Amino acid sequence: MTDKNDFAALKELACALIRSRCVNDGNGNGGEERNAEVLTDFFAEAGLKAETVYGPGNRANLYLIGCERSGVPTYGLMGHTDVVPPGETRWSFPPFCGDIDGGYLRGRGSVDMLGQLAAMAVAVRTHMKSGGGKNVRFFAMADEETDGACGAAWFTQTYPDLIRCDAVFSELGGFYLNDSGVGEAAVVCAEKGVARVRLTASGKCGHGSLPYKSDNAVSKIAASLAVVERELSYPVLSDGYAAFVDGLPLSEDLKMRLKDTETVDAAVDETAAVSFGLAKYLHAASRLTVMPGVIRGGTKVNVVPDEAFADLDLRLPETMSRAELEENLNRLTPVLDGDVRWTLTEFTQGNRSPMNAAAVKEALKAARKVNPTIRFVPFVSAGVSDSRFWRRQGVPAYGFTVFASDITVDSYSRLLHGVDEKISVDSLESMYRFYRELLK
Repeated sequence: MTDKNDFAALKELACALIRSRCVNDGNGNGGEERNAEVLTDFFAEAGLKAETVYGPGNRANLYLIGCERSGVPTYGLMGHTDVVPPGETRWSFPPFCGDIDGGYLRGRGSVDMLGQLAAMAVAVRTHMKSGGGKNVRFFAMADEETDGACGAAWFTQTYPDLIRCDAVFSELGGFYLNDSGVGEAAVVCAEKGVARVRLTASGKCGHGSLPYKSDNAVSKIAASLAVVERELSYPVLSDGYAAFVDGLPLSEDLKMRLKDTETVDAAVDETAAVSFGLAKYLHAASRLTVMPGVIRGGTKVNVVPDEAFADLDLRLPETMSRAELEENLNRLTPVLDGDVRWTLTEFTQGNRSPMNAAAVKEALKAARKVNPTIRFVPFVSAGVSDSRFWRRQGVPAYGFTVFASDITVDSYSRLLHGVDEKISVDSLESMYRFYRELLK
């Protein structure tokens, strides 16, 4: 099959995956069986048999094992078939149109990550039909957009032999760290940890018309949020963060200030004037971040609330352990209002894969066949992906592909889970060509 035929198949498959509407709203069903069927049929057209297994909640997880030969590396290409809801903001086109318009694939999941998954699938099918090259394993997981419990978390624990690879390549990397679409590109070799903390406040009911010295639980929660951010969110400049900064296309003076705890905040603000997207990632990578996601309290607008709570999303330095986090949280107790308590409800340890691995060298070689200017920058992702489940099983995992010039740090951060999500056909074809080169 020629590249021209593969490019046509790639666009058709990517559109079909988007139109399947596999929306994961966190309520237990993402409809991933529809995309599993699309992929099964796609591989079957070439005489290849993909297998679908069902995790908790009957969620469909698909895999394909091929080209098993001794003496050559085995690489995994791994993605997910679910997408987040389109949100309430009005799009300029239907969120699930799944079409090509003006040189762009449009629709929810085009960037995260159905376009990339389609590029993987087409490259794997062509590779397996051609024979030779590296061994390959293809994975299309359910439930990534919640917590992976019905997808990669379950799959990697249930089928540890199937996931064995020299390395697995997945999402969240590959975007250019400048506006030109050449040069430095992010390779996600690590992910920050995640913790969820609930603040709970108690007060005393009273009439809303008489608020003087009232015991208001909502007011206590509101005051506590500033205290939590002040006490927990301060610069923690790890070796991984320093390696990231060293690779950036910034002046040496600015990079020095980004690596100093006394000057990093001002340096991040200075970076924002040049690249707001890069500044967002630098801020996230340089500290524990605190984001209030849910605040609830009160029963009626004219009644002083006697109970309230806030759920906080904490993203932790990759090396921070649960014990270290709890030590930090214990510092909150004496500075919070006496009627406000914290509870750690969820903890996920950060993780990392080595950048000096042979698979990374092979990926750079393959990437430069597609974009000769590309340079790898090790990147610590503030978001989590299914890569963490492979890393827990001892498999090195990397978030990387080769995009065209439309996917920069600014556009990527804007399009990821955003309104009017779209990706250029040039990026689809670049990703396909990268995977073909990687598997040779």
